[in-house]
Amino acid sequence: RLARLGRLARVVRRVGHLRSSAGQLWILYVGISDWWRTLFWVFVVLGMVLFICGLAGVVIIGKEPVFLFDDAVQDQFGDSPRAMFTMLQLYTGDSWGLITRPIMRRSRGSIAFFFAFMGFAVLVLSNVMVAVVVQYTMARCRDTFEEMRQEALREANQAYGELEEVLRFLAPASGELLIEDLWTGLQEPTAVSLLRVLSVTPKEVETTINLVGGKSRIAVGAFCHGLRKLRERARGKDVLHVLKHVREAQAKARRLAERSEFLAAEAFQLQSDIAVVHKDMCRVLHVCSNVIALVQRMCTP
Repeated sequence: RLARLGRLARVVRRVGHLRSSAGQLWILYVGISDWWRTLFWVFVVLGMVLFICGLAGVVIIGKEPVFLFDDAVQDQFGDSPRAMFTMLQLYTGDSWGLITRPIMRRSRGSIAFFFAFMGFAVLVLSNVMVAVVVQYTMARCRDTFEEMRQEALREANQAYGELEEVLRFLAPASGELLIEDLWTGLQEPTAVSLLRVLSVTPKEVETTINLVGGKSRIAVGAFCHGLRKLRERARGKDVLHVLKHVREAQAKARRLAERSEFLAAEAFQLQSDIAVVHKDMCRVLHVCSNVIALVQRMCTP
C-alpha cells in the first residue's frame, strides 16, 4: 500500500510540474481557440463599415463631376469593390496621405467625409474592437486561472488525504501519535514525497504541531487539517469569520470588565461593612468584658 501511495505521489508531482510549466502555453491555446468567434463578428462589423463607407465614397467622390475623368480617383472610388479596398487602405494607414490629399485639394466635400471616416473607423471602432477582444481575453483568462486553481486544489486535497492515510497507517486505533513518532513518520519516503508535492517546509510542520498538538501527543486528523489551513490563503469568508470572533471576544471582554468593576465596588462596600461590624463587635466585647468584671466583683465575698 505504501508503494502505491509513493507512485501516486510521484505522478501528482510530475503532473503539477507539467501544469505549472505549461500554464502560459495552455492559456494562450485556450485564448486562440475561443477568440475566433469574437474575431468573426469583429470582422463582420468592420466589413459592414467598410462597405457603407465605400458606397458613400463612390457617391461623394467617384460620382463627382470633377473626378469623372480622373483615372487615379476612378481607380480608387470608381465602384464599390475599389472603394472598399481604398477604405481598407485608409483604415490600416497604408499611404492614406497620398490618397486623401490630392482629393481634398479638388473637393471640399471630401474633407468632411475623410475626417468622419478616420475619426469613427480608425479612432473609435478600432479601440472598441480592441477593448472587446481584451475584455473577452481577460475574462477567459480569469476562468482558466480559476479552473487551474480548482484543479490544483483538488490535487492538494488528494495529497493531504494520502498523507493522512500514511500517518494513520502508522498510528494506533485511537488515531493519535506521539510527537516523536509523528516526526519519524514524516521521514518516510512516501510522506517526504507528499510534503514535497504540497511544498510544505519543516518550519510549517513544526508550527502546525505547536498549534494543534498537545504536550506529547497529536491527532493525525487534526494535524493534517491544521497543516491544510496553514497552507491555505486567507479568504474573505475566513477573514469575516475571524473578525466576527474577534468582535465577540471584545464584547465578552467588555462585559467581563464591567462585571469586574461591579464586583470591585461590591467588594469595597463589603469591606466597609466588615469594618463597621468589626467596630461593633469590639464594642460588644468591651461591654461584655465590663459586665463580666462587674459580676465577678459582685460575686466575690
